[in-house]
Amino acid sequence: MPQQLVDLGRRAVAAVDGPAAGAAYDPDAQGYFVDEKHEAGNVRAAREAAISYAAYRVLLHRYSLAAGMEATFDALVATMESL
Repeated sequence: MPQQLVDLGRRAVAAVDGPAAGAAYDPDAQGYFVDEKHEAGNVRAAREAAISYAAYRVLLHRYSLAAGMEATFDALVATMESL
């Protein structure tokens, strides 16, 4: 299976299932791996932040041993800080 497809699958699961991601703010949704529930004043903003962070963590893990990791890490951190 191509690595890009594996990465896409990991990112999708992280986005909808992470401890503070998509399903966590929906009282009726069931997570795939995690069942934690959270509340927020602005659910949409909290969900978007959580999904962004989940994707960030997947990318950090994916590229942690890649050539040019320092440049990739710097770009990922800069992107997250700009959100």
